[in-house]
Amino acid sequence: MEKIKIIRLVCGALIVGGFFLPWLDMGEMMSGFAAMAGGEVSTAFSGYTLATGGTDMPGFEASAALYAIPLLGILVALLNNRALLFILPILAIGIMILFAPVPNSMSGDAGMTGWAFGKILSLLGLIAIMFTGFTGGSNTQTAMSIPRYFLFLCGQIGIMSLSRFLYQWILKYGDLDDSGTKLFPAITLGIVFFSFRVFDGITDPIAGKLTDSWVRKGFQRRTLLWTSFALAPIGLTLTFLANHSHSKPFAWALLTIGLLIFFVGYTFYAIPYWSLIDDYAKGNMKVRAKLSNLLGLGIVLASGIGFVVSGALIEKLSALPNEPDPLGYSMAALSFGGVSVFLMILPFFASPKKTNKITKQDNLNQIQTNPSSLWSGIIQALRHKRFLALIALFGGSQMSFTVMTTAAPFIATELLGGSVGDVALLLGPLLGVAVICFLLVPKIQQRFGWLRSMLYASIALSIVYACCGLLGKSLIISPLMTASVVFGLGGPMVAVLLGVEAEGVVDCAKERGGESLVGIYWGAFNFVVKILNGIAILLASILIQLHQSQEGWESLAIRSMGFLAGACLIAGVGFYYIISPNKKLRHRLSN
Repeated sequence: MEKIKIIRLVCGALIVGGFFLPWLDMGEMMSGFAAMAGGEVSTAFSGYTLATGGTDMPGFEASAALYAIPLLGILVALLNNRALLFILPILAIGIMILFAPVPNSMSGDAGMTGWAFGKILSLLGLIAIMFTGFTGGSNTQTAMSIPRYFLFLCGQIGIMSLSRFLYQWILKYGDLDDSGTKLFPAITLGIVFFSFRVFDGITDPIAGKLTDSWVRKGFQRRTLLWTSFALAPIGLTLTFLANHSHSKPFAWALLTIGLLIFFVGYTFYAIPYWSLIDDYAKGNMKVRAKLSNLLGLGIVLASGIGFVVSGALIEKLSALPNEPDPLGYSMAALSFGGVSVFLMILPFFASPKKTNKITKQDNLNQIQTNPSSLWSGIIQALRHKRFLALIALFGGSQMSFTVMTTAAPFIATELLGGSVGDVALLLGPLLGVAVICFLLVPKIQQRFGWLRSMLYASIALSIVYACCGLLGKSLIISPLMTASVVFGLGGPMVAVLLGVEAEGVVDCAKERGGESLVGIYWGAFNFVVKILNGIAILLASILIQLHQSQEGWESLAIRSMGFLAGACLIAGVGFYYIISPNKKLRHRLSN
């Protein structure tokens, strides 16, 4: 049997198994987990009672629509049609989001853990099957097989799940109130976070330089993943560990130490990992384009997992009923870190070569440059106008995405009157449409070129984000449905923006100096973009502070975040036209 068929059958079993997991009698297991967390759960707990709705679980009745999930799982495991391999899993994920129980009216009952684990297993199976459709189902003997593509994708899902959790919840976490006292004041937290983003940006070129030096010594870049894959998960856990019972100095110490470890780990993992697309492609442009597209797809999938799972997980793990508290954030961060630390080491095993050394022949074939100092390498990269055009466009898009990620919980709770769990209903359509549209990104890129594609997508997405500032009215059925539709309209543009990022950076580096400059170009790119992201967080924190303290700004400040996100995109386009080369070269840059 072909490997692709085996993978799909295993994924089908994972989907069905995850669906029926809550039916198991998990009393002993749940009791043990509760004891570890300092709580109590009866050993008589039965997942079947939870799944079917009973007297022990008021407020939830099983929906017949849920039974479509295992049927769709079996169907997609047996299909070989690329379109259906995307459409049917998206349909199943939508059913899961809409009809599976979430811990709102059911408070923090530990029985919800069965549903949480089951949904994660089914979700992973559906994503994996979608991935087999994305790769085309080919079983030809190429350097990068389908399992290797999947292992490579897992690293992006892992690291981006952590970063999206941090960006989405850090200001909401600081906004937690106890007797009128905020855990961390929004403006102060924003300044601290901005400072760490500047620090993060400074360390990026250092990581890039070290990565390139490591390659010049004859080692494979992938071996560097072992030195950093566990740092970011540890840092995220420490960042969300503080609560109101701690003294202010101790709480701030936990936060700052956690952010320090997180950003050091993020940088020294991401730079070598992202640079692997050229190492693993071995000069094959089609493989490099697929790997670049997978990095963008990984961001969307990680964001989707974060938005679907994190809000519900925070509510479920909180000690207070129907109200997130510091314990919920701490346990959710620990859960995300535990899963991500496993995913982040998998790209090491995606290499098409089994050796830990780069062969001499490979080194002879590469265009080499003389080792230069750290900052001279950055200056050289930032003098590259094609590269600067890319930074301008991606800087605007990254800032806008950061602002909207931060704004989503406030839009859901303040403008729409929902809960933090409703964030999934806002960003779920956006990311779901983006995943489907990743199929079209290679054709769009081939037709327009990555720079022109970025321009068109940035302008269109700025309009969508600006419309998010007008949410709160029932233009389509209800305010929440209206918001879901508006967010969903941004999916195609998000797919384009994220799908061409990695290839653009590597392409610019290869144009100037071959593989020996890939790391330093990634470092220079992140040096600028991360500082811009820090500015975006700082601006969002100022708006949140106005929302908290200034009368009359309650809703206006939240609406302004949508306008701010749109303005970031337009600013990126404007700076592109200011710094782009002359018109004779502009046509070439767009192809």
